[in-house]
Amino acid sequence: MTISINELCAAIRDLAPEEIAESWDNSGIQLELTSKPVAKILICLEITGRIIDEAIASDCDFILTHHPLIFQPISKVDINTIMGTYLVRLIGNGISVYSAHTSFDSAWGGNNDDLANRLGLSEIRAFDDTGHPKSGGLGRIGLFQPPRRLEDIVRMVKEVLDIDKTVNYVGNPEQMIREVAVCAGSGADSIDDVRSKGCELLITGDTKFRHGQKARETGIALIDAGHYHTEKIFADNMAGYLRSRFANQVEIMESAIDLDPFDML
Repeated sequence: MTISINELCAAIRDLAPEEIAESWDNSGIQLELTSKPVAKILICLEITGRIIDEAIASDCDFILTHHPLIFQPISKVDINTIMGTYLVRLIGNGISVYSAHTSFDSAWGGNNDDLANRLGLSEIRAFDDTGHPKSGGLGRIGLFQPPRRLEDIVRMVKEVLDIDKTVNYVGNPEQMIREVAVCAGSGADSIDDVRSKGCELLITGDTKFRHGQKARETGIALIDAGHYHTEKIFADNMAGYLRSRFANQVEIMESAIDLDPFDML
């Protein structure tokens, strides 16, 4: 059971073409070992030393990540750096890497659609009109029907996204919320756009003090569900898509150690 790396990359691009990624991003093939067919794929949020250990132990020859392995051009491969170590180990073990980052965030059926669906929103629509048939932009808007109390939404977000730590939010806990914007990862800089579109709540991650102040001053509710927790759904979503495309043709596994890097007391 194998497929070519070209077949696999073409399937990923069919869902999340690289041209719909943000200009600053580096979605796409990161490390290509074209002479070797793909027999087993590991899907994860991002490359770490433990992820490479997992791939080697599981005999994977392809890692599909959300966060790019390589964001900026590199001038040399230095074994004394984290990136150099990763690349040497991946190449030495014949493991190719592809990253579907903002291309998958923006894609219809990608991270933001999945997040909106998991949170029970209805009438889900694009946040931005991108002009591309496969892209709805970096976010989605949907409705809670019937409207829900903000405090109840916070609790529901923690349960649905399996968050075992405190979730910060801004707003009156008794406020009834109907129209919601979601942005997986880091979307707090869109607060003004969210308000202009009539949304009462933004659910995202990576919020800062200034975002909380702006939300409180402008009257929009804000829930910080965390970068990791709003994007860890990537592996499950992408695995389901690839299994539907390559049933019984290639083995697909989701990382068992794709963990939040932050500990808590």
